[in-house]
Amino acid sequence: MPVIVFVALILIFVLYHVVKAAVRNGIAEARGFRPPENAADDGPVIMQMVCPDCGIQHDMDCPRCPSCGHKY
Repeated sequence: MPVIVFVALILIFVLYHVVKAAVRNGIAEARGFRPPENAADDGPVIMQMVCPDCGIQHDMDCPRCPSCGHKY
């Protein structure tokens, strides 16, 4: 019985992260965030966004703008 519970918890953990990534990518695409045009097609790319305060383009996963400190 404990093995079944352990396997179920692992499956729930994996499923949670898969759904979380899918939702994050869908939201980013809906908001118009796109990878940089000069990005190589040989690996994963961190999506970029433009700061509404200073206009600097930076990685989407930053909680604050690295230039002006605007909090998202």
